[in-house]
Amino acid sequence: MCNTTPDVVLGVLAWIRDNCSHVRAVNLHGHTVKGLSQGILSCLQTCHSIEVLNIQHCPGVGDEVVKMVAEKCSESLRQISLWDTGEDKDYISKEVLLELIRSCKNLEIIDLRGQRHADDDVMEALGSLRKLRKVALAGTNGSGYGFAKLLMDRKDTMQRMGCFCLGSKGRAQLPPIMESPTLEELQLGSPEEMLPLFADITKLPRLKFLGVSRMHQLDTFIDWEEVVDSNVTQIMADGYRLYPPRFLRCLGKIAHRLKYLSLSKIFQPEFREIIPKCVELRHLCVEKVDAGFLTAISKLPKLEYFSLAKDAELTVLKEFVDEASLHEDVVFPSLTNVFIGSRLEMDSEEEEE
Repeated sequence: MCNTTPDVVLGVLAWIRDNCSHVRAVNLHGHTVKGLSQGILSCLQTCHSIEVLNIQHCPGVGDEVVKMVAEKCSESLRQISLWDTGEDKDYISKEVLLELIRSCKNLEIIDLRGQRHADDDVMEALGSLRKLRKVALAGTNGSGYGFAKLLMDRKDTMQRMGCFCLGSKGRAQLPPIMESPTLEELQLGSPEEMLPLFADITKLPRLKFLGVSRMHQLDTFIDWEEVVDSNVTQIMADGYRLYPPRFLRCLGKIAHRLKYLSLSKIFQPEFREIIPKCVELRHLCVEKVDAGFLTAISKLPKLEYFSLAKDAELTVLKEFVDEASLHEDVVFPSLTNVFIGSRLEMDSEEEEE
């Protein structure tokens, strides 16, 4: 229901309330319409079977709505996104977050990005969810300890874990190096206190996506030779002006199997040799582009998605494609989507209503 007027949004919610009480998925991503909170509350009076609820980036939705979700959809809810959701420039309170987690025991996927009141107590509560398999915790106030303990508690179910810019240092000694037979996606950022926990990539046998962003110790804790021998096919390493040699050597060795790559800048000479090897690459995210770089990627046979950081880079891309057209040169043979922004969505299974 994106890009619709307030009357339409509230009208649809009222229609769902009156005619579709068994609705399973509701997506209100990014809506800021006046009265949205009351519209959701009204809808929840009859809709108790919601499994997927996306209310991320909804500044008018606060504690009252989340409390009612916990009350009315406690048995059905399996996925919820609260990314940057809150009322009157505040975020969902810690008490309500705990109530949601403790009530909705069937939660499998939860996105708490930007929820400043989500601390180690919230992380501990998440660890009690036996079906939990995907979490996003960027911008929360948990510590490295809380993050690590959560993964340790759910190491046999967790598939995706994202954690950037967490709060204070751990309040207790960190657990031993993590082992997880199920973890497929791991995103790490500052603080770097938890990095040693994941130094041994061999303890994560199913890992496919590795995100290491804005960390000063990119080459210190992670053994990139082990990444070469792992099953990793997706790399995100944003926020760097200069990439260290060991990382670049690893990238060169796994280039042939990479499917997703997100980097800050790729003007270092080494990338001129690495990029043409990425014959399986489907999704590329970069901050800046120039004609030389675009030439290097323009022949990649499977590149479908190209993410740029700013609108200005889109202009550079358009000029390159126009110039190629003048010379009847075929470029980007598989490209179907170009968009601004490099983030991955929380879950591709998310449904819309």
